Amino acid sequence: MKPEFKIPWENYSHKFLKELNVAPGAANLASALISALEPEQGQHWLDFCPGPEILAAIIAKEFGLRVTSLVQDPRCELRVEDAARELGVSDLVNVIPGEKLSLPVPSEEFDRIFCLGNPFFTPSSSKLADELLRVIKPGGMVGFAGPTSLQNDTPKYMENGLLDFHAARLRTPAWTALQYSKEGFHIAVAEYIHGTWDLWKEWLDIAPKGLIPDSFRKAVIEDEGRWLSLGVIVLRKPPRPNWAL
Repeated sequence: MKPEFKIPWENYSHKFLKELNVAPGAANLASALISALEPEQGQHWLDFCPGPEILAAIIAKEFGLRVTSLVQDPRCELRVEDAARELGVSDLVNVIPGEKLSLPVPSEEFDRIFCLGNPFFTPSSSKLADELLRVIKPGGMVGFAGPTSLQNDTPKYMENGLLDFHAARLRTPAWTALQYSKEGFHIAVAEYIHGTWDLWKEWLDIAPKGLIPDSFRKAVIEDEGRWLSLGVIVLRKPPRPNWAL
């Protein structure tokens, strides 16, 4: 039986944790994602899309990881650094500016790559998969957690809301994982988390002001958990075969 790696959210103030609310059920998703990635002290992780900028500092503190955060906005860089300083892990958290399709890091640099809150709004692509495969070590894992759907066909009442919310397209975890498997990853996890509809409803009340367009808020309320969900996928880069060592 695999160990469960718990994040003690109760040790952190509500004021500090509110930055997680860029995604519905972010604390639940983060716990499921980090546990599935099986952290080990001393590993080097990449926060691939640090919407919740505090997460890199939290996992560095809790699990003794070195974490690099890829940022595309100077304001995001400052928040990552502030969180690391507040938790006393500035020596473990590094920030680099860059683009997802051209990461400014050496090949086979990371033991784990993770993304909370974004991947199910971002279609997979060959270029993205190729870059992730380049920078992850053989046998390393890439984990995504965030909004997903219970079926791939988008209901009519949701279409305008998604269009106004970053032109998002939600898919099932299995569908998303399969796209990456076609590019060379092995699928380790592709599953939903529990209590999804309650987490979506809670998010409508606690999300940062201005984050959720009115059209998407209306669609979420109408959905009532019939289509919207939350999920986790973990992909593994195939290990290098013994004869290639």
